[in-house]
Amino acid sequence: GFSEYLHPIDEDTLLGFGRNTVVTQWGDSSEDGLKLSLFDVSNPSDPKEISSYLLGNAGSSSDALDNHKAFLYDPQRKLVGFPATIWTSTGATPGSPWSGDNHVTFSGYLLLEVREDGFVLYGTLPSDSEGPAEGFNRSDAANAIERGLYIGDTFYTVSSGRIRAYALDTLELIGELAY
Repeated sequence: GFSEYLHPIDEDTLLGFGRNTVVTQWGDSSEDGLKLSLFDVSNPSDPKEISSYLLGNAGSSSDALDNHKAFLYDPQRKLVGFPATIWTSTGATPGSPWSGDNHVTFSGYLLLEVREDGFVLYGTLPSDSEGPAEGFNRSDAANAIERGLYIGDTFYTVSSGRIRAYALDTLELIGELAY
Protein backbone atom coordinates (compact mmCIF):
# COMPACT_ATOMS: atom_id res chain seq x y z
CA GLY A 1 0.00 0.00 0.00
CA PHE A 2 0.89 3.65 0.11
CA SER A 3 0.15 6.67 2.27
CA GLU A 4 -1.52 9.76 0.79
CA TYR A 5 -1.13 11.65 4.08
CA LEU A 6 1.48 11.47 6.86
CA HIS A 7 0.92 12.90 10.33
CA PRO A 8 3.55 13.07 13.11
CA ILE A 9 2.63 11.22 16.34
CA ASP A 10 5.92 11.95 18.10
CA GLU A 11 9.53 12.52 17.02
CA ASP A 12 9.99 8.81 16.19
CA THR A 13 6.53 7.86 14.84
CA LEU A 14 4.47 8.85 11.80
CA LEU A 15 0.86 7.92 11.12
CA GLY A 16 0.13 7.20 7.48
CA PHE A 17 -3.30 7.22 5.82
CA GLY A 18 -3.78 5.93 2.32
CA ARG A 19 -4.68 2.87 0.30
CA ASN A 20 -3.97 -0.80 0.58
CA THR A 21 -2.75 -2.53 -2.56
CA VAL A 22 -2.62 -6.12 -3.76
CA VAL A 23 -0.66 -7.81 -6.52
CA THR A 24 -3.05 -8.86 -9.28
CA GLN A 25 -3.02 -12.13 -11.16
CA TRP A 26 -1.13 -10.33 -13.98
CA GLY A 27 1.67 -9.15 -11.67
CA ASP A 28 0.72 -5.48 -11.40
CA SER A 29 -0.86 -3.80 -8.39
CA SER A 30 -4.42 -2.74 -7.68
CA GLU A 31 -5.97 -0.67 -4.89
CA ASP A 32 -7.94 -2.73 -2.38
CA GLY A 33 -9.33 -0.64 0.48
CA LEU A 34 -8.07 2.01 2.89
CA LYS A 35 -5.03 1.63 5.13
CA LEU A 36 -3.75 3.26 8.31
CA SER A 37 -0.10 2.68 9.18
CA LEU A 38 2.28 3.50 12.00
CA PHE A 39 5.88 4.08 10.92
CA ASP A 40 8.98 4.03 13.12
CA VAL A 41 11.16 6.82 11.76
CA SER A 42 13.72 6.87 14.58
CA ASN A 43 16.30 6.00 11.90
CA PRO A 44 15.35 8.30 8.98
CA SER A 45 17.42 6.31 6.52
CA ASP A 46 15.56 3.09 7.44
CA PRO A 47 11.86 3.78 8.22
CA LYS A 48 9.80 0.74 9.20
CA GLU A 49 6.07 0.08 9.16
CA ILE A 50 5.32 -1.19 12.67
CA SER A 51 1.55 -1.63 12.37
CA SER A 52 -1.28 -1.35 9.87
CA TYR A 53 -5.08 -1.38 9.91
CA LEU A 54 -7.03 -2.25 6.76
CA LEU A 55 -10.53 -0.98 5.99
CA GLY A 56 -12.76 -2.39 3.27
CA ASN A 57 -11.95 -3.49 -0.23
CA ALA A 58 -11.71 -2.01 -3.73
CA GLY A 59 -13.82 1.12 -4.08
CA SER A 60 -13.47 2.26 -0.46
CA SER A 61 -12.80 5.98 -0.24
CA SER A 62 -12.33 8.94 2.08
CA ASP A 63 -12.32 12.69 1.56
CA ALA A 64 -9.20 12.70 3.75
CA LEU A 65 -7.23 11.05 0.93
CA ASP A 66 -7.48 14.27 -1.09
CA ASN A 67 -7.99 16.87 1.64
CA HIS A 68 -5.95 16.73 4.84
CA LYS A 69 -8.50 19.00 6.57
CA ALA A 70 -10.91 16.04 6.61
CA PHE A 71 -8.39 14.10 8.76
CA LEU A 72 -8.53 14.44 12.56
CA TYR A 73 -5.81 13.50 15.01
CA ASP A 74 -6.12 14.29 18.73
CA PRO A 75 -2.80 13.69 20.53
CA GLN A 76 -4.29 13.95 24.05
CA ARG A 77 -6.99 11.34 23.45
CA LYS A 78 -4.89 9.41 20.89
CA LEU A 79 -7.83 9.40 18.45
CA VAL A 80 -7.74 9.52 14.67
CA GLY A 81 -10.88 10.18 12.65
CA PHE A 82 -12.01 10.63 9.06
CA PRO A 83 -15.10 10.34 6.86
CA ALA A 84 -15.21 7.15 4.81
CA THR A 85 -17.29 5.06 2.47
CA ILE A 86 -16.37 1.41 2.93
CA TRP A 87 -16.96 -1.13 0.20
CA THR A 88 -16.85 -4.81 1.11
CA SER A 89 -16.18 -7.60 -1.35
CA THR A 90 -17.35 -11.16 -0.85
CA GLY A 91 -16.19 -13.97 -3.06
CA ALA A 92 -13.31 -12.10 -4.73
CA THR A 93 -10.51 -14.23 -6.07
CA PRO A 94 -6.96 -13.46 -4.84
CA GLY A 95 -5.30 -10.85 -7.04
CA SER A 96 -8.60 -9.64 -8.53
CA PRO A 97 -10.24 -7.22 -6.07
CA TRP A 98 -13.26 -6.41 -8.28
CA SER A 99 -14.14 -10.05 -9.05
CA GLY A 100 -16.51 -10.59 -6.10
CA ASP A 101 -19.81 -9.13 -4.99
CA ASN A 102 -18.93 -5.54 -4.03
CA HIS A 103 -21.29 -3.32 -2.04
CA VAL A 104 -21.18 -0.34 0.32
CA THR A 105 -21.32 -1.52 3.92
CA PHE A 106 -20.61 1.77 5.69
CA SER A 107 -20.77 5.48 4.92
CA GLY A 108 -20.02 7.91 7.73
CA TYR A 109 -17.26 8.84 10.13
CA LEU A 110 -14.71 6.47 11.67
CA LEU A 111 -12.84 7.01 14.93
CA LEU A 112 -9.87 4.84 15.89
CA GLU A 113 -7.66 4.82 18.96
CA VAL A 114 -3.93 4.97 18.23
CA ARG A 115 -1.82 2.73 20.47
CA GLU A 116 1.88 1.95 20.45
CA ASP A 117 1.17 -1.44 18.89
CA GLY A 118 -1.49 -0.32 16.39
CA PHE A 119 -5.06 0.81 15.98
CA VAL A 120 -8.32 -0.13 17.71
CA LEU A 121 -11.72 0.89 16.37
CA TYR A 122 -13.18 3.45 18.82
CA GLY A 123 -16.50 3.94 17.06
CA THR A 124 -18.49 4.48 13.91
CA LEU A 125 -20.88 7.35 13.22
CA PRO A 126 -23.03 6.55 10.17
CA SER A 127 -24.17 9.29 7.80
CA ASP A 128 -27.63 7.75 7.77
CA SER A 129 -29.54 6.96 10.93
CA GLU A 130 -31.44 4.15 9.20
CA GLY A 131 -28.45 1.84 8.86
CA PRO A 132 -25.71 1.06 6.36
CA ALA A 133 -25.30 2.93 3.11
CA GLU A 134 -26.80 1.57 -0.07
CA GLY A 135 -26.24 2.27 -3.72
CA PHE A 136 -23.19 3.17 -5.71
CA ASN A 137 -21.42 5.45 -3.25
CA ARG A 138 -23.42 7.15 -0.52
CA SER A 139 -27.07 6.58 0.29
CA ASP A 140 -27.79 10.23 1.14
CA ALA A 141 -25.30 12.64 -0.43
CA ALA A 142 -26.73 15.69 1.39
CA ASN A 143 -26.00 14.06 4.75
CA ALA A 144 -22.68 12.41 3.88
CA ILE A 145 -20.32 13.38 6.69
CA GLU A 146 -17.52 15.65 5.52
CA ARG A 147 -15.80 16.58 8.79
CA GLY A 148 -15.53 15.57 12.43
CA LEU A 149 -14.41 17.73 15.35
CA TYR A 150 -14.78 18.00 19.09
CA ILE A 151 -15.22 20.70 21.67
CA GLY A 152 -14.67 19.52 25.24
CA ASP A 153 -16.41 16.16 25.61
CA THR A 154 -18.76 16.62 22.65
CA PHE A 155 -17.94 15.23 19.20
CA TYR A 156 -19.57 16.79 16.14
CA THR A 157 -20.03 15.50 12.60
CA VAL A 158 -20.67 18.02 9.84
CA SER A 159 -22.32 17.42 6.47
CA SER A 160 -23.83 19.75 3.90
CA GLY A 161 -27.29 19.11 5.38
CA ARG A 162 -26.79 18.82 9.14
CA ILE A 163 -24.58 18.88 12.22
CA ARG A 164 -24.83 16.10 14.79
CA ALA A 165 -23.49 16.18 18.36
CA TYR A 166 -22.38 13.05 20.24
CA ALA A 167 -21.07 12.36 23.74
CA LEU A 168 -17.38 11.63 23.04
CA ASP A 169 -17.05 8.89 25.67
CA THR A 170 -20.08 6.83 24.51
CA LEU A 171 -20.74 8.25 21.01
CA GLU A 172 -24.41 8.50 21.97
CA LEU A 173 -26.32 11.02 19.85
CA ILE A 174 -27.02 14.19 21.88
CA GLY A 175 -28.67 16.33 19.24
CA GLU A 176 -28.95 17.29 15.61
CA LEU A 177 -29.39 20.50 13.63
CA ALA A 178 -30.69 20.09 10.08
CA TYR A 179 -30.29 23.00 7.70
